Amino acid sequence: MPLPNFAPPSATEAVAIKERQAWHNQQLGHLRAQVNQPEVGFFGPGSMTWRLYREPSILLGGMRALLLQIAHPAIATGVAQYSNFEKDTLGRAHRTFTSMIHIWFGDVDTACQSAKRLFRIHSMIRGTARWAATQDDDKFCNRFFTAADPDLLFWVLATLIDTTLVAYKATVGPLTPAEREQFYNESKIAAQLMGIPLDTYPKDLKDFYSTYHKLSNHLLCVGHVGAEIARALFRLPYPLRIWLRHLTGAWLPEHIALAFGLPHSASSHRVNHISTRFVYYTQFLLPCVLRFAPHWHVAHYRIARQRGQHGRLSGRLFQWLGQHLRWYFVYHKVHLH
Repeated sequence: MPLPNFAPPSATEAVAIKERQAWHNQQLGHLRAQVNQPEVGFFGPGSMTWRLYREPSILLGGMRALLLQIAHPAIATGVAQYSNFEKDTLGRAHRTFTSMIHIWFGDVDTACQSAKRLFRIHSMIRGTARWAATQDDDKFCNRFFTAADPDLLFWVLATLIDTTLVAYKATVGPLTPAEREQFYNESKIAAQLMGIPLDTYPKDLKDFYSTYHKLSNHLLCVGHVGAEIARALFRLPYPLRIWLRHLTGAWLPEHIALAFGLPHSASSHRVNHISTRFVYYTQFLLPCVLRFAPHWHVAHYRIARQRGQHGRLSGRLFQWLGQHLRWYFVYHKVHLH
């Protein structure tokens, strides 16, 4: 999977990019050294990460996470300038999803290769956007950014963490405080793989939500760039578009939903409730092969095969489908170098 074509960086930018990548490689080496079973990866079957991300129903929150991300002016600018979002919206979401699935469910080599590729791409995405520098700064002004800046990477990961917890509770069931805390502690590994220094990452879930809500209420600003991207995201057949607008609008903070022109009303909350309850009651009727996401089956199959076992037929089936049919959001092994 080749890297996108970016405009060549200046000499100063090239030095900075090289330094960032060297630091990231060092961080990956440190994380690898802590893994005792490379075939399992950084998380594994007993992790909360696998338990939550094996649920296909959390994809209902995908649009929520995307909109929260592009509500940050710098992220919206980067997406608009460096991706073909208007013509390949689903493809872009699929590539992002697949990269994170490799980190969560891949073996150590696959996870590190995916993380390294993501960091290289983010290091090359750069530009200028108007936003406040910190959650305590009231001054909005033009600022230079790269997509590999820790604060931007944190916001992207934060939207995934929060949306996962929101969608899981609505469609599968609530987690205990200990389970939520375990999931958050595991996210510290993903944060470091993405290029976020651990010493800048909130220490626990309470600290995380304190930071998250301050950022959501203070730094986010839906500008014309973000609104244009959102219009492209919702360019769907009429019934699906209306349903998704109501579903997503009810899950977003009210000021963000209204800024994107989405409904945040009793009707939208009713649509959201009916949709999530339908998923909640129907998913438990499905057999295991359909109940859990393909990447969960494939990961179990990979571990079994690398340990000299046969593995489940479901994992072999989904691996074959991903390699030969290339369905959207079906896990597949790709060449990441």
